Amino acid sequence: MSFLVAMAACSKHGKNPLGNTHYGRNIHVVSKRPNDITRWEELNTIPVFGTYNQAVKMDNGDIYLFYRHGAHRSDWVYQKSTDHGRTFF
Repeated sequence: MSFLVAMAACSKHGKNPLGNTHYGRNIHVVSKRPNDITRWEELNTIPVFGTYNQAVKMDNGDIYLFYRHGAHRSDWVYQKSTDHGRTFF
């Protein structure tokens, strides 16, 4: 069964095959092997409290991660990565 078919079948029954994605907890993961999405490693380089994440990659390779630090009325903050998303500060 293709992913799109599975999505349609699950949405018909109200289930999200990707799990509950609306619990407001940031999780930072990276691939254990570059260009392979089958194995992941969780990193603790961003706070767990955050919503509405948006990442922007600049021409020089820096990545800016913008998000609300908390619930939907919290302040917007950002963190920057200069090592291709491995760490943020």
